[in-house]
Amino acid sequence: MPGREEFLNIVNDAVIRFPDNRMCRRVIAGEMTLPDYHNLLLTLFHQVYEAPTSMALAAGTCDPEQEVAKDYLLMQADQAKGQWKLIKADLEATGYDGEDPHCLVHLVARDRKVQLEYAGNSIANDITQIQHLD
Repeated sequence: MPGREEFLNIVNDAVIRFPDNRMCRRVIAGEMTLPDYHNLLLTLFHQVYEAPTSMALAAGTCDPEQEVAKDYLLMQADQAKGQWKLIKADLEATGYDGEDPHCLVHLVARDRKVQLEYAGNSIANDITQIQHLD
């Protein structure tokens, strides 16, 4: 089972590589356009909109001895539950005139698939591993 050090190394590697992703390269080069920004917001919308449900779902699978993880997941779900409204407001403020993000079926379907896969996996086992990283 991976330990805390391996987990931190994986996170640190992802952070170091983050500026190499395509969107960051466009921002750094001054090439990001308003449609790029709208696409980014639309992608983030469904992640932010669905995250509280996923976190609450994960909390619901915690065993009684995983109360700390359960409380954390429920707290995060509560804090995140309205953040999608900020994205919709920014879309509106920047002149987005496309379809309502709630109606973008391909993004909704992808997020639902991810949720179902996540629920089908051993969530409680994953949380147990996270708790033992200390």
